[in-house]
Amino acid sequence: MLNARKKILKEKDAQPTDLELEVAKALFDIEVSPSSDIKADVRDISIAKAEDMEVKNRVALVVHTPFKVWKSVKKIQGRLIRELEKKFNKKHVILVAKRTMMDKNTVKNGFLAQGFKDITTHFRLPSSPPTVFFTMINARKKILKEKAVQPTDLELEVAKALFDIEVSPSSDIKADVRDVLICKAEDMEVKNRIALVVHVPFKAWKSVKKIQGRLIRELEKKFNKKHVIFVAKRTMMDKNTVKNGLKFRPRNRTLTSVHESILEDVVAPSTIVGKRTRISVDGSKLLKVFLDPKDKDKENMESKLATFSAVYKKLTTKDAHFSFGEA
Repeated sequence: MLNARKKILKEKDAQPTDLELEVAKALFDIEVSPSSDIKADVRDISIAKAEDMEVKNRVALVVHTPFKVWKSVKKIQGRLIRELEKKFNKKHVILVAKRTMMDKNTVKNGFLAQGFKDITTHFRLPSSPPTVFFTMINARKKILKEKAVQPTDLELEVAKALFDIEVSPSSDIKADVRDVLICKAEDMEVKNRIALVVHVPFKAWKSVKKIQGRLIRELEKKFNKKHVIFVAKRTMMDKNTVKNGLKFRPRNRTLTSVHESILEDVVAPSTIVGKRTRISVDGSKLLKVFLDPKDKDKENMESKLATFSAVYKKLTTKDAHFSFGEA
């Protein structure tokens, strides 16, 4: 342990953790192993920090190395990761260089240029298979949120499912899925079933519409027993738009137009062939929507009618009844 302790580079008075001592010992064991082909390079390697990160049902071991030894690490990074993963069973090992970031006031403080490297450039493994950790990083890019807003577990699951389709060699829609983003995902209870409603930024809606039917089928396979519905995120403007400085209110930003668009989104990939509004004696309204009868036997559409009603009610607060028109 004394020799292993030399492989940990810490600030004065800072004590290494048990995990860091374990990593240092593992490195020392590789260094003194007569059968190791990387022992000569491991002699120059030290660590600054080691930490466990939980990634779903797995733990990732992230090892931070001082930047001055990063060149030695990069030479044997792939083989070193394999050796450490053998010693730390069931953990994905990631090696990261410890870099210093400088803020925008660098020039004012006497430096000639700002030195900054994105943390994502550290996560490069030579000839190493993608792990759950990397998949979640790439999947996270498919979620478009406002600053400081963290995605929910469900949104991360949907993003990961989309990323899996994107990288699947057998998928015929992977090229189109690259442009698909989500901004929200939520579960809605519909009688004895749960509907998964995925909200898509309007700028990505064109890409979704091209493959909506096939994309719904793929996600319903991954989210078993859930009806999947895609809805575009649209912005409504009230009647005071002109007073607020705009010349006119676009037709597609009115309440009526947005609700009509949501109705079309909800029933996709089926199409609406007719609509009728029934007004009761008490003044309540019920919208009767007739879908294309050709779609009746496709993709379990008949079993989704109750889901359409519940989701449309949740999104617009309006009652609607869905059925198939006469052929």
